[in-house]
Amino acid sequence: MRQPSRIVGVSLAAALVVAGCGGAEEDTESATGNPEPQVSAEQRPGEPEVAETSEERDADDAPAADGEWESIVEDNVVATLVVDGDTVNTTGPLSCPGTLDDSEEGLRIVLECETPDRHRDAGTIEMHPDGDRLVIQWDGEAWGGMIDSFVRIG
Repeated sequence: MRQPSRIVGVSLAAALVVAGCGGAEEDTESATGNPEPQVSAEQRPGEPEVAETSEERDADDAPAADGEWESIVEDNVVATLVVDGDTVNTTGPLSCPGTLDDSEEGLRIVLECETPDRHRDAGTIEMHPDGDRLVIQWDGEAWGGMIDSFVRIG
């Protein structure tokens, strides 16, 4: 009776050797040492892979600030903010033109008011990922500057 159990044991050992025991985390390198290409769930077999340019990635990653924005605070010194490309205009008690610049620090706004407001002359814009809200962190003292929040109205 030992013969059938040896055959089963040898068969199991052979199956393990043939199947391998690395499982799902098995290295995908072929015999040549080159990694095999991984097919993403979005790429269908037979379709060429399309590389995204850095400009397309940046455009996808950050929503555009272009549009008309309204302050969430009633009677704020900046009632609305209108962004058109790199041109900015504010309305309200602090009504003046300005510029928008995409710098290393992020999206920067600089207002060029006839009567400057030392609390709101330059700052960094942070866009909400869904693109319907933005916050301006104005440059200020060591503790930080004023903060204005806006919602998109156009």
